[in-house]
Amino acid sequence: MPKVLIVDDDLMFALDLRHEVMRLGYEVIGLANSSDEAHSACGENRPDLALMDISIAGAMDGIEAAHMLQEAYRVPVIFLTSAIDRSSISRAIQEKPYAYLVKPFKRQELKASMNAALRDSRSGDAEKSFRSTKAATVRSLSAEAPIVSPVHEVLFMPATAKQLAERGVLEGKQKQLYELIRLSDKR
Repeated sequence: MPKVLIVDDDLMFALDLRHEVMRLGYEVIGLANSSDEAHSACGENRPDLALMDISIAGAMDGIEAAHMLQEAYRVPVIFLTSAIDRSSISRAIQEKPYAYLVKPFKRQELKASMNAALRDSRSGDAEKSFRSTKAATVRSLSAEAPIVSPVHEVLFMPATAKQLAERGVLEGKQKQLYELIRLSDKR
């Protein structure tokens, strides 16, 4: 069950929103009314998503708090606010929120925005993880290892690996690995 943090300094609104979020099937890990409380809640419970009002208590507004949460915890943010002035919207957009819902909003808008944000943030994490794994794999390859395609074609045969092959480098390209290197359990 995805975990959601609600950051809003209007306690009645936050309580109503918590009820709605729970009805939609999400776990609410906390209610925060300031950036300090949001930071603390993220450190303790690592939410999957933050619902953030732009006008919150404390030294930072919701836009600055969203930036902090994204930097420190990679928490995707949906802004839920009554602030519709150009300056606020422009600043909020720079933080790349997954959505910007103007209060009052409908439950279906909230549900759709939350589902999309969670889906997109997960697919982004999966892609980042894949890229990171791929890069680590490439970095870990020895310069002396042959590079083989998924269908076992030798794409690159370095000089020292060439000594293991029955044919030379140029002849080895586009051949099947088993054609170049005879592997045996016999010693």
